[in-house]
Amino acid sequence: MANEAGGLPVVKGSVVPDVFADEALSFECFNGNVRIGFSSVQMIDGAAPSDVQHVLIGRLVIPIESAKRMAVSLYSYLESLGHDPKESLGDVSGRGSVN
Repeated sequence: MANEAGGLPVVKGSVVPDVFADEALSFECFNGNVRIGFSSVQMIDGAAPSDVQHVLIGRLVIPIESAKRMAVSLYSYLESLGHDPKESLGDVSGRGSVN
């Protein structure tokens, strides 16, 4: 079953797992790739009341040009849903590095 996504032909696999992340925790640029670290919030066992911690659950490594297209596409998609990507950003400084 072929579809198009962003003008590219795509074959959707039935066994592709979904991955849930609470947030994109870090961004790095190295060797022409952007590395995005994703985290999940987990409760710390034994603490009462339970504290939470951010646990790195995976990284997406994507070429810079593809990352730029992804960022623009995601921004446009959120806007089309009525969500302003610039709203409620909070402090995002210090999350990225360039090597």
